[in-house]
Amino acid sequence: MSSSAREKLYPPYIKKLYKEKRGSSQGGSNFKKCLEEWAKTSEVDEYIEKQKTPQREIVQRLRSIILKTFLDIKEELKMGVPWYEGKFYVVALRDHVNLGFSVKGLSKQEMALFEGKGQMMRHVKFHSLMDVDEARVVKLLKLVAKKGVGC
Repeated sequence: MSSSAREKLYPPYIKKLYKEKRGSSQGGSNFKKCLEEWAKTSEVDEYIEKQKTPQREIVQRLRSIILKTFLDIKEELKMGVPWYEGKFYVVALRDHVNLGFSVKGLSKQEMALFEGKGQMMRHVKFHSLMDVDEARVVKLLKLVAKKGVGC
């Protein structure tokens, strides 16, 4: 495959970086890092596609909320599920989806906003797409991003 044909497959942010850095002495290493990040995102896409309905749609919705809330957040497949900078994860289970949060650094009152009893990680369960309240999810994401310590 030619480099121009391969370039057409890249997402827009990769294409932009490629065009900006082409010819730059440091462009190759930065471009390579972006491609590595894109490959990790592709792994997340594969994870989502493997899920059954309604878990697939719930995971897609939660992912879009996370990516919309934090435009530059690092997404990777870690321990077999999508993770976001060590502070959030999304896992599809047999009959629901958990959105997990690092609660280390939160007060007991703030930790009570989540399900579970963990001292490091807690979660919120979603059994259907109707359970996803975007305003609540964004509020919890921002709370953990501001106060929480990643795992």
